[in-house]
Amino acid sequence: MRVHEGAIGKAGRTFMASMHEFKHESIQDRSSVVRYLKALIAGIESGHLELDSGDQSFVLEPQGLMKLEIRAKRKQGRVKTTLKFSWREGEANTEEHHDALTISS
Repeated sequence: MRVHEGAIGKAGRTFMASMHEFKHESIQDRSSVVRYLKALIAGIESGHLELDSGDQSFVLEPQGLMKLEIRAKRKQGRVKTTLKFSWREGEANTEEHHDALTISS
């Protein structure tokens, strides 16, 4: 499963801070963002994500318990939503923890 700019559109900026970090920033329309999110979902489900910006590739293998953080805010007409998920490499802990969260559309 690959998530890469060439398949979905508009040019953006990819920041190469180190071999241990991948950062990409671009302006996308809503349908492109939805395709990226669906690709991320598929990668999490399969346990393999490959981020590719053409000049940089980054492979992730989500496993075990994952921490989920969602933030949303409005400020002076701008809306910002941040979605973070993280896990520990090499940990296969599958004991479930549930905190109440509802997301509706």
